[in-house]
Amino acid sequence: MAENPPGDAVGDPDLPPAMQAAWQRAVAAGNAGRYGEALATVQDLLARHPDHNSLLHTAVRIAHNAHDSERAFRLAWDLARRSRGVHARHQAYSLMTFWAPFVSYLNREGVAAVGRQWAQHLAAVMRGAPLPPQGPRPADRRLRVGYMSPAFGFPSDYQPLGHHDPDRLESFAYSSGARPLGRGTVVPKFGTFRDLHGMSDSAAAHLIRQDDLDILVDLGGTGDAQRNGILAYRPARIQVGWSNKLIPQYGPLLDWVIGDAELFAPGDFIEPGAARLLALPQSVCAVVEMTQPPPPVPPPILTNARLTIGSPASAYKISEATLALWSRILHRLPQAVFAYNTPFLSDLVESKIRDGFAAHGIGPERYSLTVRRDTDFPTAMNGVDLALDAIPFSSNFSCLQTLRQGVPVITLAGDRLPGRLGSSILRTAGLTELVAATPEAYVEAAVALAADPARLRAYRSRLPAAIREARLVDMRLTAHCLERAYEQIWQMRAEGGAE
Repeated sequence: MAENPPGDAVGDPDLPPAMQAAWQRAVAAGNAGRYGEALATVQDLLARHPDHNSLLHTAVRIAHNAHDSERAFRLAWDLARRSRGVHARHQAYSLMTFWAPFVSYLNREGVAAVGRQWAQHLAAVMRGAPLPPQGPRPADRRLRVGYMSPAFGFPSDYQPLGHHDPDRLESFAYSSGARPLGRGTVVPKFGTFRDLHGMSDSAAAHLIRQDDLDILVDLGGTGDAQRNGILAYRPARIQVGWSNKLIPQYGPLLDWVIGDAELFAPGDFIEPGAARLLALPQSVCAVVEMTQPPPPVPPPILTNARLTIGSPASAYKISEATLALWSRILHRLPQAVFAYNTPFLSDLVESKIRDGFAAHGIGPERYSLTVRRDTDFPTAMNGVDLALDAIPFSSNFSCLQTLRQGVPVITLAGDRLPGRLGSSILRTAGLTELVAATPEAYVEAAVALAADPARLRAYRSRLPAAIREARLVDMRLTAHCLERAYEQIWQMRAEGGAE
């Protein structure tokens, strides 16, 4: 379990019985998935008790569980501003840090500042952190690398990490999820696997230290439920961030961040004490398809004479800026329809999408919102002609899946690492014409492609082969690229006199 700082000295005032009952109804509504009702009730209570920390935290949690990213960040910011003690600030910072990379009105420097504040907070409140330095690594031992993630229970995640060469390194894994892994859970084939469920951050860090790791790789990202407190204890000689999923945005808890050259941009992590960047030779993916996708089909526009636009972005990535851009494109393409498919769409996010489109003059007859299973995503993408990525946090594996179905994805290379996940995949596959440098170029690229059915048809036959040849989901290649990166990092440490 994540380790919280000591409780606050100043407690919340007791609410009158009627307000207590309303609060309980709000919690029950949120647990039942009626997030809009839950949030409206809590906000009504906050109008009478604006500084009540527990009410503020409940509001943040409702937006968080609803995957309403920008609303969750705003509410967490308000909780941090109004909180009266360390515990409340701890909860606020963790949620702010989790959602900051998804927020379109924060620039790169703003995101980095939030992450730095979180790292500094952890360093201050984690008792006994950091642990004493480790001794030298035994000269005759293979490199010892551990991976930490809350997502080892998802069968498709991190399977390439089970393909490491045992002659090059010893692999360890630490499951940091909130629940224990169930019997029969599919996990990569690591040399040693440990479940940290039920342990405090301090106890987990001490367990990892006993394994005498050379490098600990954080796969989870930042903020809520990511167990960043473990990193504050520095249980390994070197701490690295990688996953191409939730790229860590904090510096003081990490020594290195690994990505590919297309993922990094000038100005990333330049503040004092920030993590150093190491570029892989190409983009590689941490996620693999566990089922065989359906074959691509011809573009729908060839049979129904109407352009259908989709998106690979999950609902929590749809920002206010994303809706503004998509609306500009729909205005330029008055005969087109937008068909959005997602595995989870809360009532709050659905309202955000509908209200956002309406604010930009796009009526409900121009789009559809459909909830589908993850396994149905490739089939859904067969039903669109072209796809639009989100900003400022672009799509990753779903972008790759969309391209594999022959559907071109227009992406805007963003100002932060997570905003370049899609462009990294496209450039690795040689599809640079689908990467826009400005919002204006993004709109023009989509409009030009929509006006060229022959080009859409050519993409349908060309893209699946381009993705195969790029080896983005080659598990052994991914493992080899990471092995080489770890060896480079260790060599630079040795040359620097730390060993």
